[in-house]
This record gives sequence, C-alpha cells and structure tokens, in this order.
Amino acid sequence: CIVLVVSLAFPLALMRGAPPSDRPAEEALAAAENPSLGPPISPRKGLGPAPVRLGYVDNPAEGKRSIAGSGHAVKYRRPTDEKHLVAIEMFASRYGSPAPPAEDFHVYVLDGRQKVIHAQPFPYSQIEWGFPRWYTLTLPAVEVPKAYYIALTFNPHQTKGIYLGWDESAKRSHSYVGRPTTGLEPVDEKIEWMVRSVLAREIPKRNPFQSQDK
Repeated sequence: CIVLVVSLAFPLALMRGAPPSDRPAEEALAAAENPSLGPPISPRKGLGPAPVRLGYVDNPAEGKRSIAGSGHAVKYRRPTDEKHLVAIEMFASRYGSPAPPAEDFHVYVLDGRQKVIHAQPFPYSQIEWGFPRWYTLTLPAVEVPKAYYIALTFNPHQTKGIYLGWDESAKRSHSYVGRPTTGLEPVDEKIEWMVRSVLAREIPKRNPFQSQDK
C-alpha cells in the first residue's frame, strides 16, 4: 500500500509543480487565424531554420482589383518563434501602358494598432505587364509583434497601376482597404487579398530564398 501511494503521489507532485504554459494555446490560435499556413520555404544549406509562409489564400485567384485613392492591407497573427518578416509574396499584374512608369509603389508594415513599423519602396518595373503571378518582395528582416498588418499602395491612374488578386477560400476576411496615413477599414466582402508574409526565426545572414540565391 505504501509503495502504491508513493507511486501515485510522485507524478501528481510533478504535475502540480510544472509551470503553466501559454505556448500551445498561442500556436493553436496562430494556426486557426492562418488556415493557409504554407509549408516551409527551403533555404540553401547553412542558412539557418527555413522561413515559413503565413497567409489565408490558396493559389487560384477568383478576381483582381485596383483601388484608386486607397490601398490593400491584410492583418496577420504570427507564430511564437518566427518573428522576423523577411519578405512578402503577392499575386499581381501591372496594367496601363506596357512600359513601366519610372516610379515606385510602397509596402508598409504596421503593428496591431496600425502604427507604421517599416516602409519600403519597390519599382513598378519589378511587376510584369498583363501577366498575373506570385512575386516575392524581400525586406530587411523587420521584427513584427504578434499582430501586424501588411499594407500596399500602388497609386493607380489610367495609364499605370497594379491589379492585386483576391481569393474566396477563407471562412472570414482578414483584409482591409485604406492607407497607413488615413487608417485601414475591413473590406465589405468575404474576400482575401492574395498577400502572404514570409517569416524567419532568425535574421538570415544571406538571402534565404533558394530561387534568388546565386
């Protein structure tokens, strides 16, 4: 009897002494918020842990949209360990004049309160005219909080602009319209802008993308 009591009491004491952890709950929440969390991106050997894709969309686009006088934005909740935003992926195409304008569009990273953390320009010439596909836009390892936004402003006109694809696969929308300077508002439809985050656990020493690493 004494042996039995001791054998039962010992594991119970260990259970009581273990500190509570919110990590499983945080990971479950991140997975639920990001149903299209994609497979890891394969880096070249020696570049550290592989980055992960974070998003809400699958590959097919049900439509595309250009927003005059405003912009597109998506809100994310990152996993626990991957906190460095190293790139975004967007499904897009350029329209207007076949020759790209000599100007930039902008990508903004905002915290959960819509305060700008990072802003970066990209040349219009980086996006092909008339051919929608996924593009990877690399960023300088921006550390993001648990909740954050990616906003894109293309400043479209009749002669130039960028169509951003949208998707209907998500159960609820995490997409917004607006500008960082004027505020972001949820879209009225159940659609998702086709934008993904690429997050890394560590700041990469070199380009972590196999397709761009030479």
